[in-house]
Amino acid sequence: MANWNVRIKDAGTEIAQTLTSQSSGESSPPAAKRRGQHHPVKTSLDEAAQLIDDNRLDDALAAYEAILEKHPDIAMAYVGIGNIHAKRGQDDEALEYYEGALHLRQDFIPALLQSGYAHARQGADEKALSKFKDVLNFNPSVIMAWLSIARIHAKQGEFQQAIDHLQQALSFNPQFEAARLALAGIYQKQGDAQAALTEIEKVERAKPESFQSLLRLAALLFELKHYQRAINACNQAITLAPERADAHQLLGRCHLALGEHDSALAAFLTSERLDPERVAASFGIVEVNIATRDFEEARRRLITLTKGVKKLGMAHRMLGELLMREESWADAVAEFRAAVLHSTWLVEKQPELGQIPPDPTNPRTEAECYADLFSKFSPFRDFSPETINDDSADSPPNMIGGR
Repeated sequence: MANWNVRIKDAGTEIAQTLTSQSSGESSPPAAKRRGQHHPVKTSLDEAAQLIDDNRLDDALAAYEAILEKHPDIAMAYVGIGNIHAKRGQDDEALEYYEGALHLRQDFIPALLQSGYAHARQGADEKALSKFKDVLNFNPSVIMAWLSIARIHAKQGEFQQAIDHLQQALSFNPQFEAARLALAGIYQKQGDAQAALTEIEKVERAKPESFQSLLRLAALLFELKHYQRAINACNQAITLAPERADAHQLLGRCHLALGEHDSALAAFLTSERLDPERVAASFGIVEVNIATRDFEEARRRLITLTKGVKKLGMAHRMLGELLMREESWADAVAEFRAAVLHSTWLVEKQPELGQIPPDPTNPRTEAECYADLFSKFSPFRDFSPETINDDSADSPPNMIGGR
């Protein structure tokens, strides 16, 4: 439980006013007051934030606590502690500290933004929207608020509202890569490939240097089947962050789409080595195994995947399809039935999957019926660009993910 309410004594000190003004992005104070920018408290806040960036969360917490011991009215310190909880996946605790900062100053932009992000992660879209709209009421030039509202509208299928908010973000900064890529993603979902490519090309010309922008760019190009351009973007992203398993995973999928099996296998194996729990890379290796007719290795890997907890519907489905190649019809039916049990969302889309009558006398017919219905859905839709980092469950992808 946050104890900010018993710490705050007086939110009107000169130190607190100076620091919150700087954190909110307000105009610089007059020259006589600019010395406050180098105030020891500001230095301590910067050092604590760097500890979070370095993932030294215990040290960061101690640093913020030390600041609050002397200055319980520093809003940014409460936001910092909230960010530590958020990074630990403790959004309820994070929200308490953000509220502490807002108790000091209701227009404190960092606290409003972080509150919105936390609510969005929890699926509380209306609460998130309220926080982001508060940001814009206080400062309409905060482009991350426009982007975040657009993402929520897109997630809810309200594409035109999402587009309108992205255009607002771009009016403040036409070079805002995240908004351009989000816009391209919506156009792609709407089936307007040319409009999506137009936005993508604007980003390409700007030569993005952000890992996330490059990965998103690569994912969109992959969706639009511009595989070589996607490979180029993946390689640029990997240059910036060679330890990121998701970039190698997407690189493998691009090479696989071009039939470059050796390169695909190397990329998937690298992704798996960097993150052994990343089942998307394991499925990619299975695809390569099947493409190169190494069915025994594919079967071994799929059996291993069925013993895990992620993407079980996909694992059983692929194993069923592999068993059909071996004409093991009854075993294939058993795997398909298991796939249905682990794919509730798919049965909602294709109710016939849950209505296939058992036929013990002719399992081949039953297996072929399952295979035909499954064929209407790509087994790898959960590894689409919007869910490139989410391989945790058998569920349909969100429209636009992350922040």
